Amino acid sequence: MVIVDESSNPFELGCVTEIFGLRRPELGRELYDFRLCSPQPLTVMRQGFFILTGVADLEAAEAADTVIVPNRRDVDVPRHPAVLDAIRRVHARGARLIGFCSWLVFAGHRDGGQRQFVERPVPDPPDESLAPVLAWAREQLDVPLTVSDLAARAAVSPATLHRRFQAQLGTTPLAWLTGERLALACRLIERGESGLDISRAAQRAGHRRQSPCADAARDRAQPVGAPGPVRIGHARRAGLSGGSWKSSS
Repeated sequence: MVIVDESSNPFELGCVTEIFGLRRPELGRELYDFRLCSPQPLTVMRQGFFILTGVADLEAAEAADTVIVPNRRDVDVPRHPAVLDAIRRVHARGARLIGFCSWLVFAGHRDGGQRQFVERPVPDPPDESLAPVLAWAREQLDVPLTVSDLAARAAVSPATLHRRFQAQLGTTPLAWLTGERLALACRLIERGESGLDISRAAQRAGHRRQSPCADAARDRAQPVGAPGPVRIGHARRAGLSGGSWKSSS
């Protein structure tokens, strides 16, 4: 039995009807004999938007095993005395009383000491700079490095690494590696380290084949248009004889 009073909420009445009033043939039996009662023949709900008629009076609640009491939209509005008396009688005889309330939705502002907002830490944006990877690669030029190795070091895919190289350096990872190895080989040759020829310089710079590195190193190690003694000095430091130097120039 559902008691409906003035200003009852139609939404909660609909919830009660959905739960207790609809037939459930799949269950094989009727769970409730669902009925409505009211203290007056015509009940106005929701400021006149809904009018309920044709329901039983409050005496119907006297024999009900379960009674659902009406909600109160405005707690300052006095409850109908006949409704209060009917609820007291239902409670006195030990019947089940159920109250519905749809005010559990959190409002934008709440009273009391509860926290309105829970702070959540904002994760730091990922560092997409290539500087750490480039510094690491420069220390590994003497070993065979691949684009996959650089991508693994940066914890990205090779495709992402290519995009970052293009965006930040304007080149590809492989072209950058080749340039760095060439620059290292030329520095080793120009320093004139004892017993270090172009072949060994290329190996120390990570080149697996000497020929491309040797040709580029000769171009870098021989200043174009410089006086003869300077060019000869570079050739000697590179471990080249006079004949081989002349044939390469």
